[in-house]
Amino acid sequence: MVFDNSGNLYVANWNANVISKVTTGGVVSTYATGVAGARGLAFDSSGNLFVGGVNTVYKVPAGGGAASTFATSGFNNIYAL
Repeated sequence: MVFDNSGNLYVANWNANVISKVTTGGVVSTYATGVAGARGLAFDSSGNLFVGGVNTVYKVPAGGGAASTFATSGFNNIYAL
C-alpha cells in the first residue's frame, strides 16, 4: 500500500493483477490494470506509480490506466519498492 500527496490510498491486489485507489472520501476504484502479482508500490515525483510484481517492475502513468513493463532482469517477486 502507498499514499499519494493528496492522501489517497493505493492497494496492490496481486490475485486480480490490479491496483485499487481509495479516495479520502472512501470511494474505491480500479487505478491500474496489467500488473501480474502486484505487491510493492511507490510513486515518483511526477506522479507515476511503480509496481513490483512477479519478476517485473511495472510503470503506471500519472492518472492511472494500463501498466507497462519498466524493468525485468532476474527480479524475483518484488515485495517492496
